[in-house]
Order: sequence, then structure tokens, then C-alpha cells
Amino acid sequence: PPARLHLASTRVSAASPLRRHKTLSYLENVLAWREAAAAGADEALLINTDGRIAEASAANLFVLRDGALWTPRIEDGALPGITRGLVLELAPAEGLAVREAGLRVEDLVAAEAVFLTSSLAGLRPVVSLGGLGEPGGGDGPMDRPDARWAEDRPELGRLQAAYARALGLAPGTRRADPVARRDPRTR
Repeated sequence: PPARLHLASTRVSAASPLRRHKTLSYLENVLAWREAAAAGADEALLINTDGRIAEASAANLFVLRDGALWTPRIEDGALPGITRGLVLELAPAEGLAVREAGLRVEDLVAAEAVFLTSSLAGLRPVVSLGGLGEPGGGDGPMDRPDARWAEDRPELGRLQAAYARALGLAPGTRRADPVARRDPRTR
């Protein structure tokens, strides 16, 4: 199912060496996820102390804008997730330029589409930014409840199909059902 994000009040330190590795130190992520769940959201958006997006509490984040995929830089606190890396590798062959950049919340609101990646959920569209606005300004294909972005956004449909092929999955399927309890350590 599509994700609804909540902007977490917890701020993460991009300078922490723990942000770049999967460790057992996920307290910030767990607290942010609990805050998001209490607000009726599925995922928390983590911002670093410099005001740039780091990641979601249990996923990496991508923004579609101007024909390119943008994702937060590792140095801003993003975990170099396996699925993130696969998307960065596959996207150019599907006609999408990739950019790692210092993203801010305003970039999500101005985006044509926003999606999350994780090993558990695969590629997961974002349909709500927790009161900050909606991807695409609230009138685009990401706003439909079914979020069939693979149909509405051909470039993302091709990327999703390439991802499924890379994993040996049937077209249109993901690795697992992300409705199951999310573990911030799984990407």
C-alpha cells in the first residue's frame, strides 16, 4: 500500500558514523516511527540537524522531479540501503537520471512523485506528506487512493518493472507485504 509520511520531531546527526551503517542503534528511528504511528502515518521522515532530509524511519526516500530521481546524500544521514543502491543502478537504463543531493521538505512538496525503498517493501509510493502538502501539489496521480503510479508515471512503471526483474519477481509484485510490522533495521 502507499505510504503516508509524518515529519518527525526527532532530528538526527548527519555527522554520526552510526548513520552510515546498519547497527543495533536505532533508537532515533524507532522513536520517530512511533511518533508517526501516533499521528496516523505509516512512516516518519527524519531530518538532520542541518534541516536536510536524511531518510524515512525504515526506508530510503526518492523524489521524481524534472525527469530525474533525487535521493538524500549519505553525508546527510541516509543509510546506504541495498534497495536504494539497486534503484540508483537501474534508473539510468530506464531513462531516469539520478542525483544525490541535499533535499529539504519543500522539495517533496514540489516533487512530481515521492517514493520509499526498502528490502522489505520494495518501491513504495508516498501519497501524503503529513499536513505539509502532497506530492505533485495535491492534484497529481500520487493523490489517488490506489496510487497506481506504475501506470500514471511510465518512467516509474519501467523502474518498478526493472526492479522486479532484477529480483526475479513477477511484474507488479514486491518482495513482501509492507503492512507487516516494520522494523527500522530492515531496508
